Amino acid sequence: MQAIRQWPSYPESYRYLIERMLEDNRNFDAMQCIQMAIDNTGDSYFTTLQKQLRPATPSVSVLGGSFADEFELTITAEDGATIYYTINGGSPLEEGQIYSAPIYLEEGTWRIAMTAVKDDFISNTNTQTYIVNKPTPDAPKSNLQSGTYDRVRSVSLRAGKDCVIYYTIDGTAPTVESKQYTDPIQLRVGKTNVRAIAVNSEGKVSNEMSIEYVC
Repeated sequence: MQAIRQWPSYPESYRYLIERMLEDNRNFDAMQCIQMAIDNTGDSYFTTLQKQLRPATPSVSVLGGSFADEFELTITAEDGATIYYTINGGSPLEEGQIYSAPIYLEEGTWRIAMTAVKDDFISNTNTQTYIVNKPTPDAPKSNLQSGTYDRVRSVSLRAGKDCVIYYTIDGTAPTVESKQYTDPIQLRVGKTNVRAIAVNSEGKVSNEMSIEYVC
């Protein structure tokens, strides 16, 4: 180390020290010294050596992006390597856990950072961002347009596949606790405000439909 301090840009000093570290199985220290040599000498020998010793960067079964459904993510690395990962983009080695089974990505934003370690050699970190956002259903639709009618009418509502409709006719906002739509709604004499939402099988709630009628 003294020779490196005196001649920090001299490659041979690094080569000798790195060889001794590798012989003593001080692999982590050797990789740090290699990086120091790359930074200080610019010698391509050390860049090549680093690539040879460093494990392959972990890979994923699905690249990052935006998705409409939840799914399982598989991480793989070369044989004999241990994978460390985080789900919030943090440092895999400092904050992560050991990968042992596929990661189930539910709705939300996931920033998966992963690193492989083999014989104390550390790979580059692979970071992928996944946004899982299940689509919300469309708002319910009515068979009768808003307007004034000369007699009392009934209103039929419809929504997307596997959706349940909840509605009110008293002017209050509909919720999943409101009356469930099963049959046409009989309007009242005077003004009626039909407000409705659709809820799909995933529990996602649509925007509200609100239509006013006068009979």
